[in-house]
Amino acid sequence: MICVISAISLTALLRVTSNILILNGSNYPNWHEQVLISLGCLDLELCLRIDEPAQSTLESSQAEKALYESWECSNRLSLMIIKSKIAKHIRKSIPKST
Repeated sequence: MICVISAISLTALLRVTSNILILNGSNYPNWHEQVLISLGCLDLELCLRIDEPAQSTLESSQAEKALYESWECSNRLSLMIIKSKIAKHIRKSIPKST
């Protein structure tokens, strides 16, 4: 599956994410706030607002398929951004996820 976010330019992505602090263990409240604001500005917070929808099947409607694809894309990109803003010594203890 290819994740296409037409509204996000590489420049905007770098500008918004460059302002997120690196989580170092003592700055969680500020880091958390910056992550939520940044994901919201990038329109990637769908995975934070709703639970994972049922995976698409052959019987799924177009709307259900679109919702799942949007959620999955939001989740994958959000995880990549979040993990990139966590100090390596902390990131090592985070289990691999999809």
